[in-house]
Amino acid sequence: MNSKSNLAIFKIHKFEFKRSWILLLFFTIIYFLITALFILQITNYTFKTVNSITKISFLNPYVKLKGSDHGFFYGMEDNGYAFRNILLNAPAIVLFLIFSQIMINKVLLVEINHGEIYTWLTLPINRKKIILGKMSSIFLMNIIIFLPSFLYGVLMTCFYGVSSEWARMLLFYLEFLVFIFLMISIFIIVSLALSNNSFLTNFICSIITTWIILSFAMTQVYEAQKSANNEVHGFIANFKYIKYFSFQSLIISTIDYDNEILTKTINQTYLPNGKLKHYYVLTYVLIKKVNWKLLIPFTLLTTLITFINSFINIKLFKTKNFLL
Repeated sequence: MNSKSNLAIFKIHKFEFKRSWILLLFFTIIYFLITALFILQITNYTFKTVNSITKISFLNPYVKLKGSDHGFFYGMEDNGYAFRNILLNAPAIVLFLIFSQIMINKVLLVEINHGEIYTWLTLPINRKKIILGKMSSIFLMNIIIFLPSFLYGVLMTCFYGVSSEWARMLLFYLEFLVFIFLMISIFIIVSLALSNNSFLTNFICSIITTWIILSFAMTQVYEAQKSANNEVHGFIANFKYIKYFSFQSLIISTIDYDNEILTKTINQTYLPNGKLKHYYVLTYVLIKKVNWKLLIPFTLLTTLITFINSFINIKLFKTKNFLL
């Protein structure tokens, strides 16, 4: 792509950012505050006390520590839950998709239906550059919303975590971002294909967004029942198949833990007669190995489909009849 093409796309970026910066700032702050709210639990006194003794990461879902001669008991909930099920799952996906649909309406649908697109078409910029500029503007805005939470989450994992967990978190975040790009590319296809019917366009995109949160909720109900009763019966038992039809299943968690609870005694001190004077008893679980057999093909597939969708969007825009 030559310098003139880059300059044309940059001008589109500048225009779109200038008129949407307040909305962009609002969603960026919302996502960061949600991230900070959930991660703040790891900096409390309980965690610092446990971690100073055990060096167990805050992502570990089951950490309990008992002291023999102090009579204390420290326990932590599943801190990784916030990442697996909120910050990098359906609730966050919906937040990004709501923003993206607002921007698609603003950047494409409104301009096409109100004739504002002719302003761009009369400039010495070909249609390919125009749609590339508008699509990449939406992608870049999503990266801006994503970036503060990403940096905070990964840095906190580096600071509090152990071993390679920061790398696992980095990979998890990048998977999430690739998935968001995929969904945006699908939304743009729907919007360009049905640009003359904004209601139908937004209805279809809303159905997709609703299914994401609904399939997430059904999966959570099934997992909760299974965790409480080991077995799930009745109608809810069918919810175990939902994951095979949910979009977000393309995101493979890299911070899952085993169910087997382990115990070990640490920091032991003995009296002269050999009797155990002081010790800590730690219960914990081990992090699972990354499922590369799923993660690599799913991530490559998501990336490939996003590129294919982008080419489809370019084709749709180039061949679109913008006569009102």
